[in-house]
Amino acid sequence: MPLKRVAFLVDLSNSFGRKILEGVHSHPARHNWMLLAESWGDVGWEDLNQVDGILVDHEEPELVKLVRASQRPIVDLSGALEQSGCSRVTVDYAQVGRVAAEHLKDRGFTNLAYLGLKRWAASQQIAAGFLQNAAEFAQKIERHKTLRRWSGQNSRHLEELTGWLASLPVPCGILAADDVTARRVLHACRRLERPVPQQMAVLGVGDYEMVTVITDPPLSSVIVPAREIGFQAADCLNVMLNGDGPRQVRLPIASIAARRSTDSLAWADPLICAALEWLNEHSGESLRVPALAEHLSVSRRLLEQRFRNTLGHGPAEQLRRIRLRRAGDLLRETDLNLDRIAKMSGLGTAEHLCVLFRQYTGLTPGSYRTMLSQHPHH
Repeated sequence: MPLKRVAFLVDLSNSFGRKILEGVHSHPARHNWMLLAESWGDVGWEDLNQVDGILVDHEEPELVKLVRASQRPIVDLSGALEQSGCSRVTVDYAQVGRVAAEHLKDRGFTNLAYLGLKRWAASQQIAAGFLQNAAEFAQKIERHKTLRRWSGQNSRHLEELTGWLASLPVPCGILAADDVTARRVLHACRRLERPVPQQMAVLGVGDYEMVTVITDPPLSSVIVPAREIGFQAADCLNVMLNGDGPRQVRLPIASIAARRSTDSLAWADPLICAALEWLNEHSGESLRVPALAEHLSVSRRLLEQRFRNTLGHGPAEQLRRIRLRRAGDLLRETDLNLDRIAKMSGLGTAEHLCVLFRQYTGLTPGSYRTMLSQHPHH
């Protein structure tokens, strides 16, 4: 049986696109396909009627028009096609915004800002989730938009961004719609001599490893499961190539890769800052709230009251959240079994880990690991 020719219209100049390609490549159907990457010159826009199927993550109007007219099975990863008859694989970008707001809330930021991207639909969805969640606790929320692609470090876009950042109150927690944009924020903060994360905590979206790791300081980022997007896209296209109808897949967002750029506590209450630092340092140990109260030389009643007044929940709940974040990091970054992860994160047993993890994220540890692991599908 001849190989199916599949056009891969995804930008491979960034790690996000390459992760999508890894996910596609890991699908069993890939062995029956000839993948033709537009970024590598394997297929041109004029060749779309010569392929059997199309995987596309693009918002270029001319290309979108050609894809629509191709009459081939299509899997849209951007949401730009807006037509019936094609499959879609996206992430819950509104949830990206909500998770980001929660991350900054946990660090005590009540002055928040969102840097969106013009002409990118996902940016609007991120903004909606961010503003909805942040409205419950923020004193002030500022917004600004910039272009997704710049040319030159001395462009007027950088001047506009720097001017906007200079107008923000400090300390301030800033969410940028993607990691490249967040890196520009870090650059502008250096120009303004606004230290990160002490005065401005900066959070990106995507967890593009070639961006987050080389920034100074390393960039915290909401993890978008690019490999899983690729795997699910391949699955949808395989179904369509075999004669079945289109499908709609929306993947959840459940994790943040926390790095130095948001490693700051902006709580006005010094007791809360001291308590959170101690809980973060000792979360893997077998400890209870009375030990925290004793360490801080305060009564448990006072500690409970200050936590609830500031965070909206008690210290036991905060410790549980810290431990679950640690468990999520270990699930994503290691191949350790659940018993070991439960012990290292302070959650005790694998059974307890599974119950809490599903309760808080809506995912089992196994499905979370599959979706967000640094290792592709086998």
